[in-house]
Amino acid sequence: MKKGKIRDNALKAQLRTPMFKMQQQTPKKGKGSYSRKGSSNKVCSHKGNMAGRGHRQAA
Repeated sequence: MKKGKIRDNALKAQLRTPMFKMQQQTPKKGKGSYSRKGSSNKVCSHKGNMAGRGHRQAA
């Protein structure tokens, strides 16, 4: 049997495609939700208040 050849049932062949592969979802809250990469949609809180933290302000 050759790989990738549809023999008898097109629906059965369609289910074997990567489109229907099981995906592991990471939880947003609770156990296992810690992410090393920071979320990109949050704004950094230290950017607006750089003068109060010992950083020089450009004149």
